[in-house]
Amino acid sequence: MPMINLKLNLMGLQGPSNKCDRCGLSHFVDLHDMCPHCSDLDFADLQLLLEQQTENTQSVKTLGQYMLVGVIVVLMLMVIFI
Repeated sequence: MPMINLKLNLMGLQGPSNKCDRCGLSHFVDLHDMCPHCSDLDFADLQLLLEQQTENTQSVKTLGQYMLVGVIVVLMLMVIFI
């Protein structure tokens, strides 16, 4: 339980975050008035950043699906052999 309180305290110290309308990434309001991810990017570089985000999201989703299948297989083996 102390680790949860520590995490909540750290989140409170960071301050509010703002989601960028252009790239969709969050940044802290008090540290940056402009988005540090996309404010210096032109249109082509922004499209590259958004494409990388999409690829990253897809790879994380695929990894999650593999892990779910692995958990199901392990549970089935546990039920069969235990």
